[in-house]
Amino acid sequence: MPKNFNEKNKLFSEIEPPKGLRQAVFQRIEKEKARRLFLKKLLLLTGFAFSVASGIATSVFFGKEILASEFSSLVLLGFSDLKLLGAVWQDYLWSLLETLPAFSIVAILLPVFAFLMLLKQYGKLEQYDQNYSFKH
Repeated sequence: MPKNFNEKNKLFSEIEPPKGLRQAVFQRIEKEKARRLFLKKLLLLTGFAFSVASGIATSVFFGKEILASEFSSLVLLGFSDLKLLGAVWQDYLWSLLETLPAFSIVAILLPVFAFLMLLKQYGKLEQYDQNYSFKH
């Protein structure tokens, strides 16, 4: 058996690969890398569009809810009568906290958070695209 193995090994060492094979393999690797980067960027851009659209929709819907709540009138009171606010600032802050529309604020901030996370991922992808080049 070792004799057969040595003959095969000798035979393979004598076979010359076709010219340009290495270049063709590296070009296909680069092409696949570029295709994957394009798909990732496309997915991120779709996420950007979705987060912007949902951010606008939640801002409109929940923004109306915040403006209609008692919270907005208390905030406006703070800007209109500073003398009164200075005298009873602790009660004013407690009233603001009691009427704070937390769910609406969180609903508005979630698309913003998603947009920022996608922006971070896009930055990492761009940095990878600029720093990594397949050397052959």
